[in-house]
Amino acid sequence: MLSVMDKATPHYKSQKIRSYLEKHKDVLIPVWLPTASPEFMVLEECWNISRNDLQLLTYYSSFKEFTKSIGEYFRTKHFNLNMRNYLLASIG
Repeated sequence: MLSVMDKATPHYKSQKIRSYLEKHKDVLIPVWLPTASPEFMVLEECWNISRNDLQLLTYYSSFKEFTKSIGEYFRTKHFNLNMRNYLLASIG
């Protein structure tokens, strides 16, 4: 089974992660994404969508209202992103 990960410090340098991968090396094949390659991170598209939905043309009267809106948004939003299509679109 492929395990796709970015090279964020908690993933790449963590002794706990390294031990886990070593322990399961017979079933897990780590695939490290290139450093500084947001085009390979589907989550980046989620951040872009949420930024547009939450910030553009929206006024929040207080920080409390802003954080409440963010919490509600991420509890209820379904991004419905197809990772394969996202990755292919990033290439071309």
